[in-house]
Parts: sequence; structure tokens; C-alpha cells
Amino acid sequence: MRSETVVMQEKVTNRDLPEGNFDKMFELSMKFLASPWKIWENGSYELKRTVLRLAFAAPLSVSRETGLRTAETTLPFKALRFLSTSESQMVPQGRFELPTKTLEGSCSIH
Repeated sequence: MRSETVVMQEKVTNRDLPEGNFDKMFELSMKFLASPWKIWENGSYELKRTVLRLAFAAPLSVSRETGLRTAETTLPFKALRFLSTSESQMVPQGRFELPTKTLEGSCSIH
């Protein structure tokens, strides 16, 4: 177990970083997250395999009785699902804090 950890750490340390600048990689990532279906629909076989690896945390599984099973998605898609189902709302315009009342003759700190 310990040796596997050391091997994995060495692989992470010695891996090649992708070429290109951050802005380009960020833009490509956002395009993928915005429309993975478009990439799947128009892409080559290799690109479709890449979409599957980026979208699903594990290989898709099939049951003989029920067919395709629910797949576990990767972290970006879990975060997007959370954001789309949360009941968060925009912050209303105006002030966050309540206005303070000052009494005559008292000192207030701002």
C-alpha cells in the first residue's frame, strides 16, 4: 500500500503539463461544460471517448435486467447540478446591513 502511494506521487510530480496558456485551457473547459452534447454529436470517436472520461467518474455499467445504470458524474457536473437545483437567488440591490439608529448625544463608530 505504501509503495503504491509513492509511485502515484512520483507520477503526479513527473507528469507533463499541457501546453498552452491558462486562458485558452479555461475557455475550452467552459465550452465543454456548457455543451458536452455538441462535442459528442459532432466529434470523432476519440473525442467521444474523451467526453465520456471527462463526464463520468467510472465506466458506464449495464444491467441485464434494467439496462443502462445511473452513472456517477465527475465533480464539475456534480457542482453544476447542485447550482441548477439550489434555491439560491440573486442578492437584492441595496444595502446588506440594517441602518443604524443613533441617539442624540451618543457616539457611533462607522
